[in-house]
Amino acid sequence: MTEREMLERDINGLRESIRLNWIDLDRLQLTPEDRAGIRENSRLLALELADLNQRLEQLDAQRS
Repeated sequence: MTEREMLERDINGLRESIRLNWIDLDRLQLTPEDRAGIRENSRLLALELADLNQRLEQLDAQRS
């Protein structure tokens, strides 16, 4: 598996995790603390996603 393929796989996994967090926030009866935890998790996932997207862009720029 190439570095690009690994980054794309990881990006897709993070997107899915964020999507599932939003579904949980919408569907589940959660305490305010649970909601805050899910939001914080989503924020951290989004930061990691931004990092991976940047790495993918850098990889593409190197190959251009």
